[in-house]
Amino acid sequence: MLETVKFKKTIKDENGNVIDTYHGSVVYNFPDSIYEEIERVGEATVLSMYCAQLEIRIQALCRAAEIGEAQNVVNQYVPGVSTRNRSSKRDLLAALNSLPEDVRKKIMDEIAQYKASKTA
Repeated sequence: MLETVKFKKTIKDENGNVIDTYHGSVVYNFPDSIYEEIERVGEATVLSMYCAQLEIRIQALCRAAEIGEAQNVVNQYVPGVSTRNRSSKRDLLAALNSLPEDVRKKIMDEIAQYKASKTA
């Protein structure tokens, strides 16, 4: 299926200073299924591209993990399954709890109003 792929290219001078940014797009014929792509380029190429993307995802997970917790995060990772970063949630709750009661209540009220507006 034909899809437009957008990109941005930073243009720099001879000293490496950014002088402009170019925004462009191209059209690419993406496969309708993994089987179509295997037929087109071969199983080894598809596997190689998948593994390259998987490595990038694992690196991102490791950067987001707490120090010393990267291996645990990777052990629990299942491609295609969304996971939540529990340490970030814990940090957010700690930050909220450190606020004065009136400020915390105001924030919670605003969140409740936002959620109500999204379900209405």
